[in-house]
Amino acid sequence: MVLTNDATAWPDSVGENILQYKGLTIDKQGVPTLSYMLAGATVTDATRAEGNALVRTLTLTGSPDGTPYCRVATGASLEEVGKGIYAVNDRSYYIRFDPKAKVKLRQSNGKQELLLPVDMKNGAGSVQYSIVF
Repeated sequence: MVLTNDATAWPDSVGENILQYKGLTIDKQGVPTLSYMLAGATVTDATRAEGNALVRTLTLTGSPDGTPYCRVATGASLEEVGKGIYAVNDRSYYIRFDPKAKVKLRQSNGKQELLLPVDMKNGAGSVQYSIVF
């Protein structure tokens, strides 16, 4: 989602003028990739299985109208258990990402959220994280 800043509430829905589905492709290894337009940026969203985790990679190109963020997790409790590793809802599952990432843990609507900003340089940026079971 594209937000004005990291304190802006995550929307519960968006209109077609913000999000437009463009298609789904599956590569030779069976990895599905969604494509969509989001607030002036083209997004590819690929998820693949890797061991005991799902690895999600979001790649943006273009000039989004604001700062793009990926909401990595939301729940009653989010706890940092290691550098770049968060436990979600009393260790129901874990989120792992690059320890150098500038993740934002915040309260919103009575829950905790973990946001990962997409660093856009020269009209392109990406984020990657793993959901570990």
